[in-house]
Amino acid sequence: MGKRKLTSRESAFLVICLLMAAGYIGYYFVFQPMQEELSLLDSKIKIAEKHLRDSHRTLRKAPGITAEYERFEQTFKQRQSDSEVMAAILSAIETTASDANLRLTDMKPRKVASREFFNQFSVSLSVEGELETVMRFLYHLQNHSLRFGIDALRLEKRSLRSSLIRCDLVLSRYLIP
Repeated sequence: MGKRKLTSRESAFLVICLLMAAGYIGYYFVFQPMQEELSLLDSKIKIAEKHLRDSHRTLRKAPGITAEYERFEQTFKQRQSDSEVMAAILSAIETTASDANLRLTDMKPRKVASREFFNQFSVSLSVEGELETVMRFLYHLQNHSLRFGIDALRLEKRSLRSSLIRCDLVLSRYLIP
């Protein structure tokens, strides 16, 4: 049996099938991945442009940000030793309590917690007085030039007939070393 030569019609049909197969392979293995890659690159370009705009906006605001940072640094920079800062904190608490006519029953400084970017000075204390007086005391501590934060607070009424309350709290102040 010999090889039979394809007719022109069969040859044309074979060429069309091969072209369709090549087109299919070219589309799914070349064109479509390239189109996906272009789409991915386009989205990366848009993200980079947005990041660039944000960075440019931040750079334009740099002098204002630097001035604000320097203002915060003036407020929160630790200029004294840890023991001197703690002594100033205890003195401020005692002064504020006496100004508010509160009885300071207990005050214990805690160990300074040194973190990477700040030092935390904490004091646990107990005061007794009228609720309104205690609240005014807390308000003054938070708005005092030392800017205390209240980490823990517990209010407890002394007795049913008394208007005095006991307030146990932990105050903290954060400074940049």
